[in-house]
Amino acid sequence: MRKLLIFLVLLSLAGLAASQSSWYPEKLQTGKEVVGYGGIYGANYAMVPVLQIIPAAESADADQIANDVSLNSTTKLLINSTGAGSSNFGDDPDVPRCLTVTPADVVTTAIKFTGTDIFGAAITENLTFSASSTAQTTTNAFMNVTRIDATTSGTTRLCDIGTSDKLALSQKLGTYDQVVHAWVNGALEGTAPAVTKNSTVLAGNTIDTATAPGGHATWVYYFIGA
Repeated sequence: MRKLLIFLVLLSLAGLAASQSSWYPEKLQTGKEVVGYGGIYGANYAMVPVLQIIPAAESADADQIANDVSLNSTTKLLINSTGAGSSNFGDDPDVPRCLTVTPADVVTTAIKFTGTDIFGAAITENLTFSASSTAQTTTNAFMNVTRIDATTSGTTRLCDIGTSDKLALSQKLGTYDQVVHAWVNGALEGTAPAVTKNSTVLAGNTIDTATAPGGHATWVYYFIGA
């Protein structure tokens, strides 16, 4: 209830500002839609408060999508969500979020992910390992993974493919768009979340709270600027 009251206060302030058309809020010049608690704001005004409720999400799971798959130098890796290659496919992310690849040992490989973003648009991303065993995380947040391809050279290694704690935001955030607060399991985060912005690619906008999701919902408050 407290979170909702805070949001309603912010919304009322935006409404008061809207009556002062000579100064704020001014219309956005980017043409982007503003998606908030009540749906899409048609006017696209600057400084619109937005509440995004991310459904209950588990904490990072290193092998949710695939466990101990072979990065083989003679046979290219193919993992499909259905059909050929689906035997290695575990499960899609529980909520739209970034993906991780964790090799068991040093490997040289290029892995391509194909899937969809938070609104179902097709996206792809490549991760490249050059004689490395360090886990990597995608920049984009995937709602679904439909295909994974990998080409490997040198020694064959096993790897896990899973999910990270970086969750998808529903806005393309620019310089003046700011995340104000985040709540996990009903508790206000004392440490500011790590927010990644991308004004052109929706899937590149993510939030990583200091508290792991732990099977709980995450509430994100932010302002959309001009």
